[in-house]
Amino acid sequence: MTFTSPCGDSAKVSFDSAPTLDNKSYAIEATAMTFSHAEFTYTTTPRTHTLCGPIAYVVTLDSVAVTDITRPLAYDNVGATRQFTIYSTDPALKGTTADYVLSASFANYPSSSNPLASTATTAAATITFTDPCASLFSFASTSQTNPSSDSYTGAGIQFFLTKFTVSPSSCEDTITYTLQSVTGPGTLAS
Repeated sequence: MTFTSPCGDSAKVSFDSAPTLDNKSYAIEATAMTFSHAEFTYTTTPRTHTLCGPIAYVVTLDSVAVTDITRPLAYDNVGATRQFTIYSTDPALKGTTADYVLSASFANYPSSSNPLASTATTAAATITFTDPCASLFSFASTSQTNPSSDSYTGAGIQFFLTKFTVSPSSCEDTITYTLQSVTGPGTLAS
């Protein structure tokens, strides 16, 4: 008599539909964005069991494998966290969209050695990398102290702008400054 594991047979163990992944939008240079996904589930027949062992997850970003240290997308499944992290300072990503795909299989029954084993349907979504200068993380005006005060002598005055403080700092040179008005210390006598 030969005993075989039901885990190598998709007729006896099959993955249910994949969990939903959300499309994400990430501004380059922003704080790292972390999020997780629901676990893949499976159905066993004719009896319920957990003989198949752990589920192995594989993530790709535009068809390139993702690990726990890759950028701009990392994936960590240590301790069943199932956590994605998006982080990048690469300006070449501004305005691009990348596909990220999650698939699952039984770690102890890879399809390479178990051709009849069930492989999960994949979950897919997109990450859009946005320009951080289009919506600054912070913007603060600064005191303008130059030129010094003048008693309306009629002489030309040269003004030296103290740039505003912005984050990310790479956006400093994208700010356009416009002089709206000049205000004196009081009302002039006619």
